[in-house]
Amino acid sequence: MIMIVKRLSVSPASIGLIKPVRSGFALTTCNMKYREDILSAAGGLFMSGASLEPASNWISVLMPTVPKTIVTIDGHVEVSKSMLMNEIERVSSKRPALVKLYGTKNPEAPHRT
Repeated sequence: MIMIVKRLSVSPASIGLIKPVRSGFALTTCNMKYREDILSAAGGLFMSGASLEPASNWISVLMPTVPKTIVTIDGHVEVSKSMLMNEIERVSSKRPALVKLYGTKNPEAPHRT
């Protein structure tokens, strides 16, 4: 924390919490004023190769195995991204902004609930 405070030239009281995340570290500030101060001081990290960016409001959600095809009255239908997005919206009342279909490793994997 001392190095971060020195590099950003901010008060230690402005940083409430530092948590490790997959991409590095997440800083939590005590209030919005400190948040803006820290984001504006992000240039102080340039020479060290580090970067500072505001948090996004995206949330990753892992779904159970989605089958490659489903059986309908019309026969076998391949599951598309739009079909998956529509089903997620129907069940959760939230439409995802992005869906990635995986399953190239084992397309015959059974559907798990």
